[in-house]
Amino acid sequence: YKPEDTNLYSIPVNALFELDGESTVWVYNEDTQKIQARRVRLYEILTDGTVVISEGLSADEQIVTAGVNSLTDGELVKLLPVVSPTNVGGLL
Repeated sequence: YKPEDTNLYSIPVNALFELDGESTVWVYNEDTQKIQARRVRLYEILTDGTVVISEGLSADEQIVTAGVNSLTDGELVKLLPVVSPTNVGGLL
């Protein structure tokens, strides 16, 4: 987010959900293909549909951005395939 503040991360607002009154994201573990709930601290909410996180994430982690309200801790999930840049709209 800001080069001088390496611990700030910008994520889509739809990756956030509330668990026990706290802002939370699902962190994906590539080895087990399971997700784990992680509490995060919001730093700033931006008008472009993203939020800045100041605590709870690191740069090498993947988070879930779709269907966050219908998942459970420890659930097995699969990543969506990467859409080719030549496949505009992801229809092929």
